Amino acid sequence: MISAPMRYKGFTWYHNPNKLEIINGKKTVSLSFPYSHREIEEMFRENTVLKGQGELYGEDCISQFNGLERLFSQKGKGVLSIGGMPSFEAYFTALELLCEPKENIVSYSFEFVVVSSKEKNKTSLNYHIAKANETLWDISYIYGVSVQRLAQLNPEYKRPDSVSEGDKVILC
Repeated sequence: MISAPMRYKGFTWYHNPNKLEIINGKKTVSLSFPYSHREIEEMFRENTVLKGQGELYGEDCISQFNGLERLFSQKGKGVLSIGGMPSFEAYFTALELLCEPKENIVSYSFEFVVVSSKEKNKTSLNYHIAKANETLWDISYIYGVSVQRLAQLNPEYKRPDSVSEGDKVILC
């Protein structure tokens, strides 16, 4: 499923997670009726949770993990891009070192909570000026235009993460 590197707030995972879980839930309440029966009623849909595990490789694996820790310490939501899936806004809610670091390998787990869907920005603009660390996935999310469509309109980008600050990205 994951073909392109996972990205969040300008950070790129050069080694994609080897395990990814997407958890959807609903809040329910159990109603008891005296001398009768019990019913379960749906109250609302809970935010989607995305959990994963991975390994960082190489002589710089500890500094890669430190980069993840710095990213985790940032406040606020960001656009999370995972290859093969639409981008979405999420909060980085957990990061854990899973075991003692081995030589050139660090195992970790993470969790993101997806922000509830909201109306995408509708625009009459024909282009977008890229900001620092933006990708076609980020721009796709902002304007509700598929990454595939942006790639068709902007063939100069061979990869969705090859956009540079100040580039003019055609939207329609």
